[in-house]
Amino acid sequence: MSREDIHTTLEKMRKKGVWAQGILIGKWARRRIYTLALAGMFLLIGAAFLTPILLGVRATSSEQFTAAGDWPTYGYDNARDNFNAAETIITPATAPQLKQKWAHAGANGISDELAVVGGTVYWGSWDGYVHASSASTGARVWSTFIGQTTDSSCNPPRVGVASSPTVVSVNGQLEVFVGGGNANFYALNASTGSILWHTSLGPSPSTFIWDSPAVFNGSVYIGTSSFGDCPLNQSKFFRLDPTNGSILNTFNIVPSGCTGGGVWGSPTIDETAGTIFIATGNSGSCGSSEIYGFALVKLSAANLSVLDHFQLERPGRDWWKLPPVW
Repeated sequence: MSREDIHTTLEKMRKKGVWAQGILIGKWARRRIYTLALAGMFLLIGAAFLTPILLGVRATSSEQFTAAGDWPTYGYDNARDNFNAAETIITPATAPQLKQKWAHAGANGISDELAVVGGTVYWGSWDGYVHASSASTGARVWSTFIGQTTDSSCNPPRVGVASSPTVVSVNGQLEVFVGGGNANFYALNASTGSILWHTSLGPSPSTFIWDSPAVFNGSVYIGTSSFGDCPLNQSKFFRLDPTNGSILNTFNIVPSGCTGGGVWGSPTIDETAGTIFIATGNSGSCGSSEIYGFALVKLSAANLSVLDHFQLERPGRDWWKLPPVW
């Protein structure tokens, strides 16, 4: 199914009032569609928030993840296992009691997964803004514009923030890491929304950040892809310094002068082994030389060197999401 066909189908569903949760939209959206129906979850989660505690995760930048009822990154943690053992309020017995408490309609659509830390919800929308809202009331805490990409040859022609936020403490300050809608990667102050730094990861509109970041051992990891194969570009995976955004290492998924290999899903990290797993998209014009396109690639977290890879023999669709690490 083409991007255009999927977009048309979703428009029909939206007009009919169908809630399209969790649908894979080709290569350009992965999770929640068009409305942020967060509220039902927060009625019970709000009671579970505790004061963040230090977990002993310490590295060069001294980053620290939060705990208790929080959900600080896509899939909850770097293993992307979608499970928080410390959250005990929502159970099979209490789930039927969930009711909507509040809701936000994001302008132009919403496709990222929210992060929840310390009673605040962090989320992005396709109008180019990343937002912070009160989990208990839905009240706006702040909204910061971090860009849009517009290309009339693509469908949809305009997208803002599609990357899910990751919220961690760096050197004692709670920060939001998120891909902007303009091929820049951003760090924001989680309390005020002020931009601490941003780093360009490629030219716009050909480059876009669809995936969500991982923070591990003093580094931030994020990948790029094309805006929507219209046209393909050379996709890359980056290791950044969380304190200033400087690029520490770059993994070229396809060789220079080639196109393809987009990273549409978020990286998974085996923290014990110090390894990163990424899934890549379709190869481009260079054919057989693009051995890391349409592939599952294992990288060293220390320098992004390739440790192993598995390439699909008969590629037909992109790998858009990685399984969790157990």
